[in-house]
Amino acid sequence: MAEHTKGPWKADNLAKVRCEADGGYGLVAEAHGGRYYGSIPATVDDLEISHANARLIAAAPDLLAAAQYLREHLALFCGPDDAIANEILRIADAAIARATGGGS
Repeated sequence: MAEHTKGPWKADNLAKVRCEADGGYGLVAEAHGGRYYGSIPATVDDLEISHANARLIAAAPDLLAAAQYLREHLALFCGPDDAIANEILRIADAAIARATGGGS
């Protein structure tokens, strides 16, 4: 399975997520939220939702790295009887799997 485009990813003022690649900005995603008429948001709220979605998408590589770091280091310190730590590990594992194509 292919890996994601390396970051950093940044959300622009058009709710597009771009990545610096080969000295330029490559389009990673275009975020939408709410109602749209073609490519025009129906309301200011819909545009704000699109911007919020773009910021979340742009943070995805950092969030994946954080989950992987948490998973690697927390596993060193928790035992099988540590219910809270094991629940955190379960959640991190599920997020990592979804982000890397290993889960739904």
